[in-house]
Amino acid sequence: MAAPHASTKTGTTAAKKTATTAAKKTGSAASTKTAAPLSIKPGAKVTFKVIKIPASESSRKTIFRLMRMEDRVQKALTKLAKKRAKTDNRHQQRGGRTWIARKTASRVVVVKKGASFTISYSNQLAPDIRSVQKYLEQTSK
Repeated sequence: MAAPHASTKTGTTAAKKTATTAAKKTGSAASTKTAAPLSIKPGAKVTFKVIKIPASESSRKTIFRLMRMEDRVQKALTKLAKKRAKTDNRHQQRGGRTWIARKTASRVVVVKKGASFTISYSNQLAPDIRSVQKYLEQTSK
């Protein structure tokens, strides 16, 4: 007895490929996955609150990067970087040239539930915000 699954499975796979190819040629929106645009104007100050800690490392890093864009955090990071450049980095001769052993960057923000941050919105941030939108709550516009 022949397996009916094999021909059915091949048929549906071929049908999916044909539908996808046809949609790409016609420019159909059904095949492209685009998220709804954020209703935030560029240049607006937006406050977000972390409502849930993401399980994936990549989402945590995305929220961490967004939190570092806050003005007061940038000011603190700049101040610490200048201090590190003057005092903490170790200069030594190595191979006839000056070698600088740099200290690691400071961690000023911590991604935790309830943490909030305010950033200036730009269109370049839209994909990052959209990717972690389920973990953030927009508290002000």
